[in-house]
Amino acid sequence: MAKERKTEKTTVRVSAYDPDHHQRAGVSLDIMEDVPRVVEKEFKEDPEDFMKRHIIIFNYTEGFKKKYPNTSVEFSKAVGEIEMASQLKNWMIANNESLNFYLEESEKESADGKTIYYPIPAIDKLSDAKIKELFKKGGGALANADALAANLKTEKKDIDEERASHIRANYAPYYFATPIEPWDNVGSTIVDPNDTDFVFTDAMNGCAWAITKVDADENKFEGWHFQSASDNWAKASKFMGTKRVRDWFGPGEYYFEEEEEKGEISLAGTNIIWKRDEGQWEMLSQLNEVPIGETVLNTTFKSFEARDLNVINDLSEADLSELHEKLLNERKERLQNEEINPINKKLSSFSVDFQKFFDLFGKIKFNDDSLDKGEVGEINKISENVSQENTVNTKNIMLFNKLAGFKETIGSMKKGFFGGYDKEEVKDLKSKLKEAMSNLHHSIVNMIEGVSKTEITYEFPTEDLVSNLKEIQIYCYIFENFVDGGKITPLIDEIKKPNRVKRTIDERERNFEEEKKELFP
Repeated sequence: MAKERKTEKTTVRVSAYDPDHHQRAGVSLDIMEDVPRVVEKEFKEDPEDFMKRHIIIFNYTEGFKKKYPNTSVEFSKAVGEIEMASQLKNWMIANNESLNFYLEESEKESADGKTIYYPIPAIDKLSDAKIKELFKKGGGALANADALAANLKTEKKDIDEERASHIRANYAPYYFATPIEPWDNVGSTIVDPNDTDFVFTDAMNGCAWAITKVDADENKFEGWHFQSASDNWAKASKFMGTKRVRDWFGPGEYYFEEEEEKGEISLAGTNIIWKRDEGQWEMLSQLNEVPIGETVLNTTFKSFEARDLNVINDLSEADLSELHEKLLNERKERLQNEEINPINKKLSSFSVDFQKFFDLFGKIKFNDDSLDKGEVGEINKISENVSQENTVNTKNIMLFNKLAGFKETIGSMKKGFFGGYDKEEVKDLKSKLKEAMSNLHHSIVNMIEGVSKTEITYEFPTEDLVSNLKEIQIYCYIFENFVDGGKITPLIDEIKKPNRVKRTIDERERNFEEEKKELFP
């Protein structure tokens, strides 16, 4: 557990890991009590190690409140916390290529014992004019900018004197909007490798980092926070096909959705771009679990991964196609997991109660060569139900032809209605009707069993499945099983829904091939 240690100048928090870390940095353990802990320096020296041991959460408003408590209280009183957060973000966007950051520590550890840090721009180190911009909007002051700026510069001055090591980083913002070409509403920042080693952004839980070149300067690159790439995948596909991305770090590389299915946990990805000493850029990805509706202090560390990032070289046509295929495959996988698999679960338990079928035909005495009122009434009832349903598309029209033929024969008999029938003729009709009814029964059972054993995949054509369900539904209504019949329509609608997504994926695959022709003439 973390504990408090005092130096001569300030109180600092030292985690149980710090002795090892300082030793690696060449600091003698014997004089450690006299060395204030500078977390920004630790982070810059080895961000991979830092992100494995601590939690970083991109919540700049929380960082602002922790770093500048008095100023944030007064600012919030004047404009409200929502407007304060909006102003802070807009100010960061306006200065996104020239920011220095602190790592501000939370007052308590996370649920799993890790220290939580909030990055926050070192606003107090800027000029008065630049600070005052934070408290202005549209040329007018939202609050007393002079007083707030003066107050901000004096907060925690005793500690800041020991924290001369800031983190120089660009900032690519998240925008809450559907991405639209020419992509002006996608947050980005132009990165000069000679000026910065880090690129920060906002928390991700379905977004993606995209890297593209800067036409005006081949030494620079542009980092994009492509919003909600998991939902806006078709827009992401078009972005790839028109911007010629160099690298793409999407939700499939850092995001795990099975926890969210419970509806209890939100996953927050802290994805930071970093340049190593030798000049290789990396993606540092930390995934944390945040219980929905609870304080961020209940966050727990989930995982950390790092991989090389291509920011320099243009991709070949084959490499770009592979990157795009990966994007669409992620969407196909989501489609299978989120929409198709729940349908398969419903299909596996699909059943229909056709007891009515037996009850209706049970009144017909198939081994008897006479007719009574009950039999004639039942045949009339079934025939009337048949006439009300669209039986043209059914595979078992033979039964209904037999029913119609039976009725016509009954109507043409001249010897009285309930007596004097030609027994041989009646017996023959009943025999044919019984055979047709038996065939229909086996056909319905086989169709129901076939539906329950069907497992849909992305490539599986569903036309025959839908056709069988529609036919089963017709029989449900003919034999007056309205409950089961009514359940089939929404099931068919569910089965058709993924087909619309599949058509869009197929369309994007075709369009991407055309878009590539512009990139690779």
